[in-house]
Formats: sequence, structure tokens, C-alpha cells
Amino acid sequence: MSLSEQALTRAQDVRFCGPLERATHHGIEGEPGEGAFLEIWLKVEEGIIRGAAYRTHGCPSSRITGSTICWLVSKGLGVDKASKIMAEDLTLLVGGLPEGKGHFADMTVLALRDALGIK
Repeated sequence: MSLSEQALTRAQDVRFCGPLERATHHGIEGEPGEGAFLEIWLKVEEGIIRGAAYRTHGCPSSRITGSTICWLVSKGLGVDKASKIMAEDLTLLVGGLPEGKGHFADMTVLALRDALGIK
């Protein structure tokens, strides 16, 4: 499977590259320097996500999912709705991920949940 045009655009979008100044929430899945990881920062005001940024190890699929989740939640999404995002939702939103790369959607959602304090 090749990446969609939308996914490739997200992979190259640097607007959401972190860290995020004045972040109120931080989450991570994986270990930097130990392989695949995704780190996310959120700025939450009165239960609404007003900003988001991510950092990852650099794989295009992880950049796609990191950028997409930040784009999605930073549009004023409530914490309650953000906490319900599933990896399958993220995969559909990016138009699919190549075979063997689906775990990056899982990793991104787990980092988001860590930032939101959801286990």
C-alpha cells in the first residue's frame, strides 16, 4: 500500500513539531533513543485542547500519525472527545498506513492518552 496524498502532506507538515511552549499536558509512548517512540504536548484550557505538538523518531508513518492527531485535537476538541479517539479512527483519517506500520497509530493514541492521564 502506498501512502495517500493527504498522508504525505501530513508527513511533511512541520506546524506541529514539538515541543510546545506552555504545554499543560505531556505524554509519551516508547522510549527516545530506544527505537520507535511518539511524544505529545498539549495546551488545554478549560477542558478544550488549544494547541498540540509532537516529536517522534522520524519514520514517515509516525510523522503522519503524530501530525494528524495534533491537527485533529488542536482544532478546539474537548478533552472528553479526544480521549475517545481510537487507532482505527486515526488510520482511516490518514487514508491507511503501509503494511506493518499500523502500530504507529496505536503508539500515537497511547501517547495522547498518556498526556490526558488516561491509562
